[in-house]
Amino acid sequence: MNRIWAAAVIFLLLAGLCVLGFHNTITCTGDLLLSLSEIESNLKEGESVLAGRRAEELLEKWDDYHHSLSLYLPHARLESIDQALAALPPLIEEGNLQEFQIEYNRAALQIERLKDTEYPFLENIL
Repeated sequence: MNRIWAAAVIFLLLAGLCVLGFHNTITCTGDLLLSLSEIESNLKEGESVLAGRRAEELLEKWDDYHHSLSLYLPHARLESIDQALAALPPLIEEGNLQEFQIEYNRAALQIERLKDTEYPFLENIL
C-alpha cells in the first residue's frame, strides 16, 4: 500500500512540475512576443532610439528567461532564439530595416514554435 501512495505522490509531483514548466514557457514566450511587436511598431513609427533601447531590454529579459527555460527545454532551440534576438540591436543601430525584419520574423517564428512545442498535443508527445 505504501508503494501506491509513493507512486501517487511522485505522479502528482511530476504533473505539477509539468504544469509549472508549461505555464512558465507560455508566460515567457508571450512576454517576448509582445516586446518584439513593440520594437517593430517603434521602428515603423520612426522611433529608432526607443526601439534600440527596447531591444537591449529584450536581451536582458531573454537572459533571465533563458536561465529558467534551459532547465527543461533543449538548449539548441534556445540558442537559435538567442542568436536571432542578439542580432536585433545592431541592426536597429545601423538602420538596416530589411535585415531587421528578417531577423525579427525569424525570432518571432522560433519563439512561437517554442511555445507550440509545449502544448500537450499528440505530435508533441510522440
